[in-house]
Amino acid sequence: MVAEVEQIDDKERSLLIEAKREAARSFDQTMITLSAGALGLSLTFIQQLATKPAQWRALLSAAWVCFGFALVAILVSFILFMYAIDARIRCDKRKERRWDRSARQANWTSLVAFAFGVVLLLIFSVKNFLR
Repeated sequence: MVAEVEQIDDKERSLLIEAKREAARSFDQTMITLSAGALGLSLTFIQQLATKPAQWRALLSAAWVCFGFALVAILVSFILFMYAIDARIRCDKRKERRWDRSARQANWTSLVAFAFGVVLLLIFSVKNFLR
């Protein structure tokens, strides 16, 4: 009976690991798509939308920097995650934890930079297009 419980736990653990992988893959893909899309759209349409000289242009520039930083951070997280996998393959728990923690920090950095970029772009848009 104990062996059955362990098999179920191992099976569930495998399913959870696969679900986590899929969630991480989806997060990375979404961050790249949203950041690149927001950057591209704002660069492409800003001149078409602004009929008057733009006010608070520094906000727009800061938003672009945030979107670019979000892209760089998510790409760095890919590299850090590969280092974590390499450390796991070598059975080096200490390095694995360090690289994994760094990859998570890069993911959070990407999310925060994207959020700041959206806020800055919204403020710029409100200031310029609703006047």
